[in-house]
Amino acid sequence: MGAGRRAIHLDGRDPRAHYALGYAMLVAGEPVEATREALRALELDPDDSYARLLLSTLLERAGVAGAARMLCERAKAADLSLEYGWVDLRLAV
Repeated sequence: MGAGRRAIHLDGRDPRAHYALGYAMLVAGEPVEATREALRALELDPDDSYARLLLSTLLERAGVAGAARMLCERAKAADLSLEYGWVDLRLAV
């Protein structure tokens, strides 16, 4: 997580840095911080399918299945690699 925080310190407007830190927070069991970073990544780049999938995973784990499903479908529609399971956070974590 230190590298992700350093990346954000260097360029806080890089959505990839916020996504990476959010993913690290998810893995570390920090869902609130992970959600904050996923939302920031989407604020900076609303078309970021990976951040959308990360947020979907976090919502699913929080019991917000409807919104999670909607975000997941939008992410998959925008990026076919997500549709075919090449990147699936639910399998990776």
